[in-house]
Amino acid sequence: MVWDDPGNTSGNPCVVVDRDTGVIWLLMTWNRGDDHEKDIIALRSKDTRRVFVTRSDDDGQTWSPAKEITSEVKQENWTWYATGPGSGIQLQHGPQKGRLVIPCDHIEAETNHYYSHVIYSDDHGNTWRLGGRTPDHQVNECEVVELADGRLMLNMRNYDRDKKYRQVAFSEDGGMTWKDQAFDTELIEPICQASITRHRWPSGDVPGAIAFSNPASKDQRVNMTVRASFDEGRSWSASTVLHTGPSAYSSLAVLPDGQLACLYEAGEKHPYESIVFARIPLPTPFLPSLPEGCSWDLVWQDEFDGDAIDEGKWEIIGDSPRRDGFWVNEDAALDGKGNLVLRTKKDGDRYTSGAIRTLDRFESTYGYWEARCEFPTQPGHWPAFWLMPPRGIVSLEQDGQDGTEIDIMEKPWREDKIQHALHWNGYGEHHKSEGKVSEIPGVSQGWHTFGLWWTPEEYVFYVDGKETWRTAAGGVCQVPVFIKLTEEIGDWGGDITEAALPDTFRVDYVRVYQEKAAPVADGPEALPLVDIAGDTGRQVVIAAGTETVYQGHPTTVLLPDGKTMFAVWCIEHGGLAGPMAKSIDGGLTWTRIDDRMPEGFKTHRNCPSIYRMEGPDGVERLWVFSACTGEKGGPPYMPRILSEDSGDSWREMEPLGDKFNCVMTFSSVLRLKNGAHLGMYHRRSGPENKLLEVVQTISPDGGLTWSDPVVVATVPDKMPCEPFVFRSPDGNELCCLMRENTHKGRGLMMFSRDEARSWSTPVNTPWGLSGDRHMGVYAPDGRLVIAFRDRAPDSPTSGHFVAWVGAYDDIRNGRPGQSRVKLLHSHSGSDCGYPGVELLPDGTIVATTYIKYREGKAKHSVVSTRFTLEEIDRILNDAPDVKHSGRGGSH
Repeated sequence: MVWDDPGNTSGNPCVVVDRDTGVIWLLMTWNRGDDHEKDIIALRSKDTRRVFVTRSDDDGQTWSPAKEITSEVKQENWTWYATGPGSGIQLQHGPQKGRLVIPCDHIEAETNHYYSHVIYSDDHGNTWRLGGRTPDHQVNECEVVELADGRLMLNMRNYDRDKKYRQVAFSEDGGMTWKDQAFDTELIEPICQASITRHRWPSGDVPGAIAFSNPASKDQRVNMTVRASFDEGRSWSASTVLHTGPSAYSSLAVLPDGQLACLYEAGEKHPYESIVFARIPLPTPFLPSLPEGCSWDLVWQDEFDGDAIDEGKWEIIGDSPRRDGFWVNEDAALDGKGNLVLRTKKDGDRYTSGAIRTLDRFESTYGYWEARCEFPTQPGHWPAFWLMPPRGIVSLEQDGQDGTEIDIMEKPWREDKIQHALHWNGYGEHHKSEGKVSEIPGVSQGWHTFGLWWTPEEYVFYVDGKETWRTAAGGVCQVPVFIKLTEEIGDWGGDITEAALPDTFRVDYVRVYQEKAAPVADGPEALPLVDIAGDTGRQVVIAAGTETVYQGHPTTVLLPDGKTMFAVWCIEHGGLAGPMAKSIDGGLTWTRIDDRMPEGFKTHRNCPSIYRMEGPDGVERLWVFSACTGEKGGPPYMPRILSEDSGDSWREMEPLGDKFNCVMTFSSVLRLKNGAHLGMYHRRSGPENKLLEVVQTISPDGGLTWSDPVVVATVPDKMPCEPFVFRSPDGNELCCLMRENTHKGRGLMMFSRDEARSWSTPVNTPWGLSGDRHMGVYAPDGRLVIAFRDRAPDSPTSGHFVAWVGAYDDIRNGRPGQSRVKLLHSHSGSDCGYPGVELLPDGTIVATTYIKYREGKAKHSVVSTRFTLEEIDRILNDAPDVKHSGRGGSH
């Protein structure tokens, strides 16, 4: 028992702990039991409201007799008076450090105006004095929190029913005066007490945190919610709902383990059925759960701070008719308080509203997309947060995979419900859509977050961190999209003529996160190495080098019969073409067929590359492309020869021409889903042509004609080149591996989910794929085998001809892979490794390259080696001593 005064009323307890002395101080008010509140306010009571204080020195087990302090803390013209209720604070910083501050409220006799104020003690509770009151009225029950900049913030119950939000005021002198009284429009309330407390102070990169609790509703005492602010009360970006039903007063405290304690009134039919104690972690901004070790990386955001919309991030969609209204520039603006405001208004005979988008400024795929919004209240218009592909949703080839309108949130109703929706295959006769309407109590009031977790496999929609819809309808969009925030006018939202305008849709922020894979050990010790370079029984010399002849830079192609192969190469490093060989037994033996080549082929220069391409006419064509004709560096660029009879005869075709200037010709050609072929290569760029860029072109007709090349990869401070492109196992993604020609780190890779219409930003490959001129195949068991010249940092096989073995997902997620195989040993440093890689029907992999095959005066030879993954697995399992070894292979 703290105080018992039979027949009279003691209440409004407000407690504060003196951290210096350990004393608990409890302030409270008293009035006669037969004096009612209305009589005290009207000065008709027998007595008045009085203020008392008591203390406990033993953690609340016993309390001192209550001591009256009314004359020290109450002015004579004040009628009603209340301490708290809830808790006070002790200042931790600044010139008033150690001051005990108790929030209070009162009513003036002359005006009957309600005000909030504080009382304080500077001598550890021995005496109490009156502090300052708020400049404006219509506020009473309040709590106070100390901010990181030394100010105090008073958070107050608000009686202005035109603005159903909490009010706040600030003090720069420890509570002696208050100013800047305003509405906190993020904290809605139904006229009720609330609680606020500091959870932690800022420390290093960790922001401070303040917690707040109240019934989060504008009209009823329901929906007890705990919110958290990580910017000193400027916004409340995280929340936890404790009870959706009736609820009222609450009190917050921070427990020793950092958890929050919330004591609150709640019930099923009314708020006063029970007092509930809840123990919860501090609410944090929601992000979907990822596998252990993975994390979210914030890649784009706009917090809408400042005075004007950032037109580097957003295009304001102005002077544009839209449905039954118009989008105009003036209806999209910032409010100067950290919010975007899209306004709807009547302008003469027309209705206008605001809209913005990130088209040509920010476009991306996948990840978690979130906006925090507050809705308008009037009929006839509706807000939306949605995503759109830059080229629209007109494609019918792959349904929604080629482009989907993704409506993360739209709300045409005044009721507590929102819609998620997907639209694809255009807006005409082929249009398809699917959606989900979710009824969410309280969503029409206050601030709420709306999110989308978008993966290549599905969409997951969220409201306030709770999943509301999971779907893969239409085939999940695989192309980049931009963001739209819009207000639209139309009868779906009701009758606009009945609306009290202007009305606003406000957005606190938009954030986009990308999944960041868990860091993995990746380097020489993380990837087992199998060395088969010394096994000459696997090797076939296709063209032997001599003291005067350097055989260089071969490529190969395997015909559909699974045994006929062609190899083509040049003489000298990057030299003239001319040689070609044919095998009819899967590369075991070879016959030179140089005499079948057109005479002009001998003038083609630098790394001739052979490809099999079938056009829409059904004709199978073999092409050999080279970099240039005549002098090294060209022009003319990309000369070519063609066979339409499986290599029996060849003829020269017109070079592709000046638009196709290149360092090397196509290092990769891949058939697209529509039957066209993608060709990728690299060329010089930048000042004095000292940089490199990767470009692509499309042939719709089996290699006869090609589109104008377009740049798809440039990387600051790096030199991407020699692209190798291949499909994911499900066929829906393209991966492009690239040599990085500064050789100061790892290789590069990028991905496309829209058949090379767009590519992701290049990133580093796993360590084991760092090298030059990649080429590979899928083995029968689905694993990838990719051969190249090893240039991985600190690799024991650096400069030699190697193969990487692993899963596609290893590459996609930056994992090391399964193993590396040293295929051939170079006796001339790193001058080797331009490969052809073919898979035979029996699972044998034939990897061909140019290499200085033996010590001595003989120059480079064209050599192949043969192996199966079953053999590699057996060596790994049976001979662990060969792992992580780069030695051997000399002949």
